[in-house]
Amino acid sequence: MNANQTRTLLARTGLDPTEAELQGFESRSQNDAAQWLVQHAKRNTAVLALPEWTQQSATLLSQRQAMTEPQRQAYRMAQNQAMQELRQWWLKQMLATSTPLAERMEVFWHNHFVSSQLKVQDAHAMLNQHQLLRKHALGSFREMLFDLAQDPAMLVYLDGAQNRVQAPNENFAREVMELFTLGEGNYTETDVKEAARGFAGWTVNPQTNRFVNDLLRRDTGGKTVLGKAVQTGEDVLNQLLAQPACAKFLVEKLWREFVSPTPNSAAVQRIASRFRDSNYDIATALTALLAEPAVLSPDNEAALVKSPIELLVGTARRFGVLVNDATPLMLAAASMGQILFAPPNVKGWQIGTAWIDANTLLARKQAIARLFGFADPSRPNATMNRMQSQVAANDMTGNAADLPRRFRNPPRSVGKETLATGQVAPMVFDPQVWLIARGIDPLNTVREPMRGQFIAEVLHTAPALPPDSSLEGLPLLRALVADAAYQVK
Repeated sequence: MNANQTRTLLARTGLDPTEAELQGFESRSQNDAAQWLVQHAKRNTAVLALPEWTQQSATLLSQRQAMTEPQRQAYRMAQNQAMQELRQWWLKQMLATSTPLAERMEVFWHNHFVSSQLKVQDAHAMLNQHQLLRKHALGSFREMLFDLAQDPAMLVYLDGAQNRVQAPNENFAREVMELFTLGEGNYTETDVKEAARGFAGWTVNPQTNRFVNDLLRRDTGGKTVLGKAVQTGEDVLNQLLAQPACAKFLVEKLWREFVSPTPNSAAVQRIASRFRDSNYDIATALTALLAEPAVLSPDNEAALVKSPIELLVGTARRFGVLVNDATPLMLAAASMGQILFAPPNVKGWQIGTAWIDANTLLARKQAIARLFGFADPSRPNATMNRMQSQVAANDMTGNAADLPRRFRNPPRSVGKETLATGQVAPMVFDPQVWLIARGIDPLNTVREPMRGQFIAEVLHTAPALPPDSSLEGLPLLRALVADAAYQVK
């Protein structure tokens, strides 16, 4: 791979490559790089300690059911604070990781097996689900499906915990088929009803907060799903996995995540066959996918839009921003429509151009400008105000009231980590220092060939609006990160 192809592959499989990560791929072929990236990501472990509340016992469902209204309000506030800390932990984990592909797969599966704290209202349950996704992210999809189908947070979110023979609830069965395994058009309403009967009794024990198969709620009658007789929920899942549509559906979704919005049917079928033959080994499918020529094809250049998390975390990683407090990143992502552990609905976040509209594009550009210290402190901080409004609307709480002032006036020296008030700056970055380290004078016009090399380093494709050839280093950097091309990969 040449330098541009290397940068493209690492940008699509990670969170924007650092200089050190790029140098490690100088002599690799695409196939070799694909294998190395996946195998390296499989060894991923969380490097940061979890928040302190994770060491405490969860509140039992039976205890929550007995709460008075004031106790419920206090519980919700405590849960919101816990989730805010968990979001910040995950963001800092993404910043610190040496295996960004693993974190990307975490987010991918989080948006596949969707559940939300806004309904679950149990931070411990959301953490446990996150740990399951982390465990299986590049392992066995079969095992992940079985574990997530019996996950308490998932059963609560999709109403599976309410499903019983006396009062069937089809929500869980429908989403298992439509969103987790087969996709629309590959099952019938009768299949949903029969599958729901198989899942009847899968619930959460209120005395332990754990999965239980309640025999008193089970449907012991005969059932038929997709033309085959089944009895239990496990039988239903095995029947779904036996369908060729399952592997195809998953590979198409991976293609849209890593290659382009329009999957190549022949390539998808080829990879899906390997996926099924491997008994749904995710690493096998992803390695084959990343080795496809289409990943680096000029036809797919700039075909993918960065998610808010990719944009913010990737920018911080690539430019070496010191993040002492991830709250600004969390709020900025919320203003762009992405709140970790709180997707908008059962279908999750719609990726690609769905991330971009007039409001979110403005929020993206303003957040990046503030991160770089390019914003005018005298102007109203509309972006941060919108962030806080969205946070309030989604019942996220915290000490964000003083963030606009702090985020709007970042320190201009890398070595200066405190503000005049004595508070620790949430983020520390000086673009002038970053430019000088690359031999670029922030105050003088950048000439060729350095100019072309610099544009290629910052953007993954040609700028939508070619910057003025007379721009000095700092204005040139500002023009590039504000260009629409900075939003794609």
